[in-house]
Amino acid sequence: MIVGFTTRKGAQVRARIGFHRWSGEPVYGQTKTLIYDPDDPQGTVMDPDVRFEHIIHVLGGLAAILSFTGGVVVWRKTRPQSAGGDRRGSGGSGDGISPELRTT
Repeated sequence: MIVGFTTRKGAQVRARIGFHRWSGEPVYGQTKTLIYDPDDPQGTVMDPDVRFEHIIHVLGGLAAILSFTGGVVVWRKTRPQSAGGDRRGSGGSGDGISPELRTT
């Protein structure tokens, strides 16, 4: 959406802003107080009534990352450890069957 506004110094500015930076349905001719960067009024314009609605997404993503990391830590702490780092079992043949249990 394109908005036109007058800065405190009296400069007329037209700026393109997204709907995520505007509270409510925009109305043609509406008068509203805006927040803008005095050094870049065209690039940084926002309605002060906009809430930070993306906090739910940020917190949800953070919770997912922490849950996954915690799950990996718990899994690594609780899984059985093999002797000497050899995951093939005591037979050494790689089939995971101990020599005592083999039938010939």
